[in-house]
Amino acid sequence: MNKMNEKNLDQVLVIIPARGGSKRLPKKNIELLNGKPLIQYSIESAYKSKFVNDIVISTDDEQIIKICKKFKVKIVKRPKELAQDKTPVMKVIKQAIKQVEKTTKNIQDIIVILQPTSPLRNSNDIDKAINKFKKYKRKTVIGVTETSPIEWMYHKNKEKLIPVIKNKILHRSQDAKKTYRANGAIFVIDRKNAFEQNSVYSNETIPYIMPPERSIDIDVKFDFEVAECLMKKMK
Repeated sequence: MNKMNEKNLDQVLVIIPARGGSKRLPKKNIELLNGKPLIQYSIESAYKSKFVNDIVISTDDEQIIKICKKFKVKIVKRPKELAQDKTPVMKVIKQAIKQVEKTTKNIQDIIVILQPTSPLRNSNDIDKAINKFKKYKRKTVIGVTETSPIEWMYHKNKEKLIPVIKNKILHRSQDAKKTYRANGAIFVIDRKNAFEQNSVYSNETIPYIMPPERSIDIDVKFDFEVAECLMKKMK
């Protein structure tokens, strides 16, 4: 895959982190959604991007490797110590970048992280997020979606609800400032920052706002059902 041209002089690497283990939903990254393995949607959206040069799957799982080899993507085998529940994602990303640069001899410029659990994120989202990354001088860009006002949120303390923001009564949502949450669909970071920081988030993170219907994050079986219904409706 090579989409380099005069307008796109950056090497853009997509990394799709997909470990085999999942406590809530085992093997969810390759479970079928509308007849396709879940991870295939992220691969296809990356292939359709006008900026992406290479796509890498970082995984520890042989089944995932077998499925992904059909799509002519690069595979980075993840060591066991980087495939644990609490493994920081940036450690996984750094290992993948190093392996790709070692084999291709190319220094990557822009790193795009696509979680395989976001099947409704599309190539247009990827390209718009990359353009925003360039516009804001290579500050980190993450996918977000609008959420309920924080004034309507609570912590639970035993059997009581404790408001997140105390002494703040909000009767109408239109009176609140818009609130956003990270949807996990897309992260665009500079290679240099990838090695210097231990998180995809920073004090200068730029939002790429996505609608709720493309912000579904597959975590449990119910999410598969919701995503399937949305896909059928979009078609």
